[in-house]
Amino acid sequence: MDDAVIASMVKWPNVPDCTGWLHLDAHGRWLLGEVGSATPPSIVEHAGLKNFINRNYCQPNDSQYPQCWALQNGPQRVWVMLALAPLIVRLHDGVATAHTGAVVSISAVYLSDDGVVYFATDAGAAALQSASMEAFSQGLNNEDLTVATWQQTATSPPLPIERCTAVTIEQLLEFKRNTH
Repeated sequence: MDDAVIASMVKWPNVPDCTGWLHLDAHGRWLLGEVGSATPPSIVEHAGLKNFINRNYCQPNDSQYPQCWALQNGPQRVWVMLALAPLIVRLHDGVATAHTGAVVSISAVYLSDDGVVYFATDAGAAALQSASMEAFSQGLNNEDLTVATWQQTATSPPLPIERCTAVTIEQLLEFKRNTH
């Protein structure tokens, strides 16, 4: 988190939270705006704003919204509505990179009944960006037909691909898509 954000949290500790205005879509793009309003949420294009959101995006320990993710916008916490998962991962040359720019380490792979690939990572729950499906498929192992496995690189250990439902993935990876 930015030093200025931390300082503002100390200076103004009782600023009300914001919900329903910041969204992370399935492509790893930030969107601003209220769902259901006359004007749909718009994609954040400004590089400086995207970088600020990425640096100050986290999973706070909050009893009101457990397992939810937020932007710490100065003293105000802005809860994020997630299309799929808290992180959207891209695969390139054996490297997994979150939409925030952080390189992540993958420890488990899940395939939901709606065809989405999810990962447990060292930075939190993630979903595979659809543009990386071809890179993901290159790591599939078909030698053992009883258990599907995936290898991130030729030298990494194979990980079993666990089946799940779109409904249970939040419980399995301990996150919530929405605060309400």
